[in-house]
Amino acid sequence: MWSDSSPRLVKLCEDAQAPKHKLLGNHLKTTSHPRPRYSALALSSFLLASFVTVLTLPISTAAASSAMDQPCGQIETIWARGSGQSLDKDEAKKWISEFDKHAPELTVNTYQLGAERFGGAQYPARKVSGERFLTGIGASISSGDMFSYGQSVDLGVSELVAYFAERRAKCSTSVFVLGGYSQGAQVAGEALFAIDGMGYERSVAFVALFGDPKLHLPEGRGPSAAACRHTRNHSTWRRTVPDCNTDGGSLGARVPRYLPDAFTHASTGGGPAFSEKPSWPISKAGSWCADADFVCGSSATLVTNSGHFTYAENGHIHQAVLEAIARARPFIPAAPPPTPYVDDRPLAGTTGLDLAILIDSTGSMSSYIESAKSQAARLASEVARVRGRVALIEYRDAGDAFVARTLRPLGDSLDTFSGALNGISVDGGGDTPEAGLAALMHTFNDLSWRPGATKAAVVLTDAPFHHPDAATGVTIADVARRSLEIDPVNVYPVVPDELAGAYRELADRTSGRVVTHGEDVGVAVIDAVTEIIERPVVLLRQTSYRGVVGDEFEFDASETYGGRGPLRFDWDFDGDGEFEVRDGSPIETFSYPDTFSGQMQVRVTDADDLISSMSVPVTVSDAQDVPPRPAAPHPLRSSVVPASGGGFSVELTWSSADSTADRWWIRTEDSVLGWVTKDRHSLTVTDFAPGDVPTFEIFGTNADGRAGEPARITVKGTSILNGVVVDDVGRPIENAQVTLLRAERADGPYFEVTAADGVIAGSSLSNPTSSDALGSFSWEVTPGWYQVRAEAPSCIPASSGGVEVPLESDGLNLALSCHRSGFPVPPSPPSTEPSPTTNPTPDPEIALETRVGIRLPRHRVTSNQRAVVNFAVVAIRGSGAGEPAIGTVSIVVSRSVVHTLTWDGTGFTGSVKLARLVHGRYPIRVLFTGEGYAASASAPLILTVARAKRQAH
Repeated sequence: MWSDSSPRLVKLCEDAQAPKHKLLGNHLKTTSHPRPRYSALALSSFLLASFVTVLTLPISTAAASSAMDQPCGQIETIWARGSGQSLDKDEAKKWISEFDKHAPELTVNTYQLGAERFGGAQYPARKVSGERFLTGIGASISSGDMFSYGQSVDLGVSELVAYFAERRAKCSTSVFVLGGYSQGAQVAGEALFAIDGMGYERSVAFVALFGDPKLHLPEGRGPSAAACRHTRNHSTWRRTVPDCNTDGGSLGARVPRYLPDAFTHASTGGGPAFSEKPSWPISKAGSWCADADFVCGSSATLVTNSGHFTYAENGHIHQAVLEAIARARPFIPAAPPPTPYVDDRPLAGTTGLDLAILIDSTGSMSSYIESAKSQAARLASEVARVRGRVALIEYRDAGDAFVARTLRPLGDSLDTFSGALNGISVDGGGDTPEAGLAALMHTFNDLSWRPGATKAAVVLTDAPFHHPDAATGVTIADVARRSLEIDPVNVYPVVPDELAGAYRELADRTSGRVVTHGEDVGVAVIDAVTEIIERPVVLLRQTSYRGVVGDEFEFDASETYGGRGPLRFDWDFDGDGEFEVRDGSPIETFSYPDTFSGQMQVRVTDADDLISSMSVPVTVSDAQDVPPRPAAPHPLRSSVVPASGGGFSVELTWSSADSTADRWWIRTEDSVLGWVTKDRHSLTVTDFAPGDVPTFEIFGTNADGRAGEPARITVKGTSILNGVVVDDVGRPIENAQVTLLRAERADGPYFEVTAADGVIAGSSLSNPTSSDALGSFSWEVTPGWYQVRAEAPSCIPASSGGVEVPLESDGLNLALSCHRSGFPVPPSPPSTEPSPTTNPTPDPEIALETRVGIRLPRHRVTSNQRAVVNFAVVAIRGSGAGEPAIGTVSIVVSRSVVHTLTWDGTGFTGSVKLARLVHGRYPIRVLFTGEGYAASASAPLILTVARAKRQAH
């Protein structure tokens, strides 16, 4: 998620040999990451039209045509990269190579978002820095570029939808597959709502999302989450998500619907359910979240993110592509027979092999040490061949210069390994047994073992071990327990024949094997490494299980692969070395009668008796002892502080007496701002531009790093204060002078606002201002107490009295008593103090009902873009003197009439295109005027136009 890749322009060569898998377009490369935003900016509305407007940016016809010039593939894939990434990064290359490898008989084209411009948009995949939340925040923090992530997501959605629509129109018989990583997963997920709304969901065979910052898995929620006890009733889009408490991504789960129903339920028009492999769920969208991935919410603590960078190698993309090909094949016209599947997954764990080599260097090894070093080098070479890592540990005995020491940590460089190996010399010892158990415990604790890797420790010695250890008191039980905690590390002693009995319990308790040798140590070492590499790869669906006494736990190792012939599964539910189920099934259930905190292990044996195992922690508590997550802080309040230059800061305050909260985290729609200590309940976020409408979430985490429920608040730095000036029969008054006054509290005193006060934002700072032809006026102001006074020739001035902004109503109605023909002009009141609001009832009364809708993400676009406003005038009730209500209806955006038509009482619908919008906020209103009467109604929506580029304050 937190990539630091710099954008770079890469020209991908046009393949003269016309390869099966083509990368479409000349690829402009960049990368970026997460932030929450339910957007489909490619669409403005579906109230009246199926597909509306996209961002209005210059389009390069030459660039836009290059991808479309490519021949249609039987499978068309679209890939969205992660934050800050260039095109063709590791995940994209893995995606492409997996299609090439497993569907060589099919033509597959891949387009990477951001390679070109479609629909006026080009996905920038903007970089997000995660450094600032590694340490606590002080009293304030700058908002920085918090909105840039959301803008990047919106551009990606726009490009994806526009490209998809254009490519589908050209390649009507092709089957489409979408994929995205990190920020790109959010882009692909949000684009599905647009594709679904266009009716194109049947063209998509599969959607694969990796490390999605908007992931939603309700089964992971709660102190005793269902996902922590079994795998039944999981979300249909859940694929591999090892952490059972994963319930939402780092930017907040997309709810109430993570993805459209057409992609997650077979019965909702998403095409026939996939039935070739019954064990696959009905959802044709899958989400993968690696262990220890903060971005998609699976890390044990919020600052743990190492898993986010493992998708190119952890097998998840491999799984997704296999499923995508199988789902797509039935819908490919005249598809050739599939190429026989070759399981090319690594034979040494999903992330490789971690091997520690322990060499006894006591005096008794003097005649054997050179052979041991030679065999260690051979071991290291074999491990490197299967992309493994090797560590080197030297050990002796109690009373020697050292008991055990790491000469070389886990790594893949044979050069440094060889140097460390050559430095070993023999010394010490004394009695026959050595410190083998202490050396193993040192190895387990000192090395950085990879999650998902097959782990083993090979011990090269000619002597038994002290039990308990003479230097540390460590026992076999201690070593076995620690081995299981590392999921596990299997121990392979390579010893003379006569020591087999001495080491058998140690090997059995760690699911390893004793390898004995006579005169040929080399053969024994090759046997050991062959067994380590070629044994089954055991996979459990989860990395932890939690529940309460009496719960039924379901342990699932059905994804285990490799080995030779049929596999046998043995289950040790309490990790004591005694297997309660032998020769069982890949999925077993168990209920713990009492509280328990320890390791559960499964041991898998193949037809050649090659053994492997996997272990996970299990915590079973009394119901009342389940550690709670912090409750949402309440109340959460905000206040806006105007800044010079028209911007503002936001002061956030919250309250909580929840003792389970270890710290408080601040998240916005665009990023995680960071955390404050548990005793802090306030924070100031600075540097917002006028028109910004930030949304904040405050949530606590307990000591285990588990997040609680968030409190959410949306802050309007400025709000629209608007209204209309009419005469005493309801007709709009043009060119009325309207003056704005402000006070610190409701009862005043009120003073006329000036530009120097810094409370008026937007493009016009004029005060007083004039009403337009429809009597409308508006200002964009900071929150506070205001009065509005209106004056016009031949009319008595009127005032609104004190009103609080943001307004609870749709606007102010100022009615002036004005001169009528045949009547004298009423004198103006002598006082200059604001008078109470006067609201004479128009004669006759007109009641107006309107429905106005805008389909935009939070009704927000950026400067110089277009929007489409869809509206429906439902009814106008009432008439003057019994006459029908016939007149003119006007659609008003801010103070400009954008559409007019004659009202005949039958109702109408329509849409208005707004082009090249400038920075500001636009209230939508509908006005009705007729002979001698008038009425108006405001839409419940306001279109917000943000700056196209943030300006420094």
